[in-house]
Formats: sequence, structure tokens, C-alpha cells
Amino acid sequence: MGVGISIDDFGTGYSSLTYLKYLPVSELKVDQSFVGGLPDDEADAALVTNTLSAAHHLHPRTVVEGVETAEQAKYFAPFSDVLLQGYFYDRPSCVEHWMEKWVKSR
Repeated sequence: MGVGISIDDFGTGYSSLTYLKYLPVSELKVDQSFVGGLPDDEADAALVTNTLSAAHHLHPRTVVEGVETAEQAKYFAPFSDVLLQGYFYDRPSCVEHWMEKWVKSR
């Protein structure tokens, strides 16, 4: 049917490891609150690394939100199956603006 379950802001609020265990999760979005301190904050590093490890073994597509610096992007280089999202790559924009930039870059 083409429908999947995506858990946004994973690690905060009502998100739970239980969801990963019992639901057929197709996408996991790691909350940006765990990314801001990287690469220096040991607690953030431990939480993010273990979350990504679990996601790798359980196979949902994994997106890390809030990547804002080159150092943060570099931190995720060993996690080749993870998608990165944040101001380091671009600001949010409408599809028309994005398409215009894409056409110019070709």
C-alpha cells in the first residue's frame, strides 16, 4: 500500500524504544537536541551512537535532524546508511526555490 511508520523527534517526548521493538517502523528521525553538542558532548555522542547502532540492526531508514556544522557532519561519516538534515546543508525552502537552485547547479 506504500504506507510506512515514521518516528519523528526520536529520543524525546513520547518516543520509545518499545516502538522500535513492536512496530514495523520504516523511518526513524533522531531529534536535533542530541546533535547540538556533537562532537564534544560525551552524553550526546553515546546516545546518538547507540541509537544509530540499534537502528542499523533494526533496518528503518534513519535521519539525523539538526546538523548545523561541518564538525557534526564529519561525526556522522562512519554511519554511511544515515541521512543528515539541517542548516549545514540548506535552510528550509519551498519546492519552487529548491528546484530553481537545483536547475542552476546542473
